[in-house]
Amino acid sequence: MELQANLSIFEANGVAVFAVSYDSVATLAAFAEAHSITYPLLSDEGSVFIDRLGIRNTTIDPTGRAWGVPHPGTYFIGTDGRVTDKIFHETHRTRDAAPTMLYEHLGIAAPATGTADRQTTDTLTAVAAFDAESFVRGERVGLRVTIAMPPGIHIYGRPLPEGYIPTTFAITATEGITAEPVRYPAPRPLRMDWTDEELMIYEDEIVLTTAVTFTDQQDDVTISAILDYQACTTDECFVPQTLRFTLPMRFHPFPQ
Repeated sequence: MELQANLSIFEANGVAVFAVSYDSVATLAAFAEAHSITYPLLSDEGSVFIDRLGIRNTTIDPTGRAWGVPHPGTYFIGTDGRVTDKIFHETHRTRDAAPTMLYEHLGIAAPATGTADRQTTDTLTAVAAFDAESFVRGERVGLRVTIAMPPGIHIYGRPLPEGYIPTTFAITATEGITAEPVRYPAPRPLRMDWTDEELMIYEDEIVLTTAVTFTDQQDDVTISAILDYQACTTDECFVPQTLRFTLPMRFHPFPQ
C-alpha cells in the first residue's frame, strides 16, 4: 500500500513500478482490487524466477503454505533490461521512502518534501530536510544537508592536521529510531602558503547525506541534529560554529 501511495513520485521521474510475488494470478488480482493497487503485480507461482534470483527465504518451513516466499527486496532495472542496483534489508519491516530510493540508487534528486530547517550565518547557509514529510513504521527516510558558501569561503573536510575543525553533522537518536553514519562528499586539497600546509576543504555547495530508520516509532517525532564547522578564507579563519536543526516528522499508519 505504501508503494501505491508513492506511485506518482516514481511516475513523475519516468520510473515504472512492478512487484513479483509467489502468489497465483487470482490471488494477486483479488489483492489488487481490495487495496486499489494500480501498478502491475506479477505472479511467479512455483517461485521459479525467485529461485533463479536466489532470494527464496529458506528459513521457512518447506511444508508450510509460505514456502516459496522471497526475501523482500527491490531491483532497479535499466531500459536495456539489466539490473543496475538492488536493495535488501535484514528485516521485511524495513522499507525505503520513494524519494530516498530515487536519490540513492538512480541518482534522481527528487525534491525533498519534508519540513526543512534553514540556518544562515555570515559565512554559509545550511538547509537540512528529510526526503518525506511523514513515515510509516519501519520506513527508512533519507536526510540531506545542503551547505552553500559564498565565493572565497571554505569549510574543512577530513583528514586534517590537529587544531583544525572538520565539518561534522550528527543526529540525536532517540528510542525506536536508528540513524546511519553521515556520508560526506570528497573534499579537495588547498595549499596554504602562509602555514605551508595542505588542508582538505569544501567550497561553493556541498550535500551531506544520511538516513533515519523509524524502526519502532509509532507517533509523531521531532529529530534534532547539529552541524559543527569552521569557516575560513585563505587569509583568516572565523570562530567555530555549531548550528542546531529541528526536524518534525509525522507518523502515518498503514490504512486498515
